[in-house]
Amino acid sequence: SNNGTVVESDTITFTMDSLYSFISATPAPLAVNGRVITWTYPPTAPGAGGSIQLWLLPDSSATLGDTLYSSLSIGPFNDTVPSNNILPLHQLLSNAWDPNEKLVSPSGRIAAGTELTYTIHFQNTGNAPAANVVVKDTLDNNLDILSLAVVGSSHPVNFSMNGQGIATFTFYNIQLPDSGSDLQGSNGYVSFRIKTKNGLPAQTVINNIAGIYFDTNPAVLTNTASNIIALDAPLYASGQVIPVYNISAIPNPSNGRVVFRFSDNNQETATLRIYAANGQLVFAQDKLHADESVDLSGLANGIYQACIQNGSITRQVKIVRQ
Repeated sequence: SNNGTVVESDTITFTMDSLYSFISATPAPLAVNGRVITWTYPPTAPGAGGSIQLWLLPDSSATLGDTLYSSLSIGPFNDTVPSNNILPLHQLLSNAWDPNEKLVSPSGRIAAGTELTYTIHFQNTGNAPAANVVVKDTLDNNLDILSLAVVGSSHPVNFSMNGQGIATFTFYNIQLPDSGSDLQGSNGYVSFRIKTKNGLPAQTVINNIAGIYFDTNPAVLTNTASNIIALDAPLYASGQVIPVYNISAIPNPSNGRVVFRFSDNNQETATLRIYAANGQLVFAQDKLHADESVDLSGLANGIYQACIQNGSITRQVKIVRQ
């Protein structure tokens, strides 16, 4: 975006990590020279802007835990604030048994006593419907199990907790279709909030991993959602602003209205962009409030990528319109 006072036109350059290979981009780049991808942007008036959708493929030699270092720059570099013309992009390579994953918000460095929101996504990638789905979460000892509250789910769910701190979310008679016969309907999720214990010392690591059971099959394990206690981290509580680290869409799949949950503060706003599978922008809304209901009934049935941006932080969630 042009935040200045005069019309600008120049070059955009993306230098990708050596473990990436270029797939495609919209609009098409001016040139792809090894790791360097360039575009020219047309004369852009003050206050105006644009966007580029870029698809990259990590190399098969990359391993979980690797960090991919890329950078984005835009000319001209002789403007009044050249520091915001370059954006480093550090991406931690993490993956569950896709698409079964566990997200935590806020993530990273937190203060003791912070309320965390965990969301566990699952999909039946077998070849027959799942009559029952059970999600078991052995909660970290540094979490206050008495504060746990279920805040959302894709289907009716029963919750129970045993004395060992194992939270069980049971979807009885869910009859979850397999992805081969119903890609949209094969997805589900459960979301809950829980506080960390007070008085935890700095550098305390809080890890959580969930196991997903489809009928009598062995557990499918999610990724590990991690946080670390830091004395200088802000304490997030109800009514305070929480950065956009992870988002959820409720309900998902949906046949119309969707609530995008990205903060506990319903006065916080962000930018919403929704893209079709081919990368086309199909919906946009600025100043989206946390927990605001969005009418997506105008979209055709299918799978979309929703992007929520708040400041320099952007997170994505797959949504299904049915």
